[in-house]
Amino acid sequence: MAAEVAAATALGADVVELRLNRLSGFVPRWDLPILLAQLRLLPAIVTYSIPRQRRYSLSF
Repeated sequence: MAAEVAAATALGADVVELRLNRLSGFVPRWDLPILLAQLRLLPAIVTYSIPRQRRYSLSF
């Protein structure tokens, strides 16, 4: 992800979005502080979406 942020910086980006739920094996409690410490090139919007549970059922 650091390489992508560096590439975005080189292309003139003002901000990046880090979609953490797209990373395989990501453990927020341990990985997030390390990730944020490494990515200091641009301001970042950090998102982590939890999959929604199905709350309804369809019957036909």
